[in-house]
Amino acid sequence: MRNASVLKWIKKMSDTEKPVAVSITENSFELILRILGNEFIAIRIGSTNFSGKLIAGSILLLFFTFMLLEVFGLSRILGIE
Repeated sequence: MRNASVLKWIKKMSDTEKPVAVSITENSFELILRILGNEFIAIRIGSTNFSGKLIAGSILLLFFTFMLLEVFGLSRILGIE
């Protein structure tokens, strides 16, 4: 008897929507910067549309450009000091 009710519930769930509905809007954008957390530096950038991905890419490009200039001494070589 219990097996039949479980199968009926599974069939009902497969015919309907998912039990947990997660909606992501079309223009959602997420930027998380964690310093000295579990990792030394963790950056998580996510986006759902193309323009958001361009923004995320430009943020990463700026971050790594500043890291190159400061950490490896390229600012002194280029005379930007």
